[in-house]
Amino acid sequence: MAPKKPAATATKAVVAPKPIVLESVQATPLPAFEAEAAVQVRKMRQLLPAADRADTTAAGRYSRMARRYWLAENAGAHLTKQALDNKASTVFAGQVTIALDRISWFMKAKAYNQSLTPTMEARLTTMQQGLVIRRALLENLKSQYEMMGKFEFNRDLNRAELEASDISNEMLGLPTKRAPIQGNITEL
Repeated sequence: MAPKKPAATATKAVVAPKPIVLESVQATPLPAFEAEAAVQVRKMRQLLPAADRADTTAAGRYSRMARRYWLAENAGAHLTKQALDNKASTVFAGQVTIALDRISWFMKAKAYNQSLTPTMEARLTTMQQGLVIRRALLENLKSQYEMMGKFEFNRDLNRAELEASDISNEMLGLPTKRAPIQGNITEL
């Protein structure tokens, strides 16, 4: 039997890795909105009835909840405006995640009994409704941006933005732009 020849070894060509190309993007950091929130909370406290403001414990809790609301709402409104103006940067989805975390921060605290006055509780419930709308709007915008890289506003998204903004204006004592529901409640 003839001796076996060693099998030919295949030589692989070493391919040099392609150089990393860095691209420049303009990203604007998400503002903290602390100063704006402080002014808005002061305004909301002034709008409370005198008896409610006299209960300093409840008023303090209400102010802390209002601060959470304004930090979330201001961030959400800022990002929604970026989307409306079509000026979202590549960090848009990450910034929406931060705004959604701020909304969750409010919602988790709202789940607890804050021992507030009925007026304060009613206002917190209105804030919660506004943030539910804002959260749905932001989640929709984030999905659109991640899937298409652009935004398509329709009647429902525009209505959600107007509703959330109207609630925030209402919290500051500004007149509401919402049209009252027309007709008989049994017909709706």
